[in-house]
Amino acid sequence: SVGESAEEDLRLWAVADAVAALGAGKRVVVVLHYWLDLPIDEIAGVLALPVGTVASRLSRARAKLRTVLEEQRVV
Repeated sequence: SVGESAEEDLRLWAVADAVAALGAGKRVVVVLHYWLDLPIDEIAGVLALPVGTVASRLSRARAKLRTVLEEQRVV
């Protein structure tokens, strides 16, 4: 229905805005992992970073996104 689609669109915009607000290091890891579906080890190779650094940035980015989206009552 139209209402469900509009709600989903708003939710997607809120997520995109929250991702855009992340720092560059966290943002690129989120985009590569969730939008481009790259595994952590490939992201590490692409960015020339240790796997642990990529995993840490992804974990911190998810925590930040969770907090922001919960505050906005998106999730």
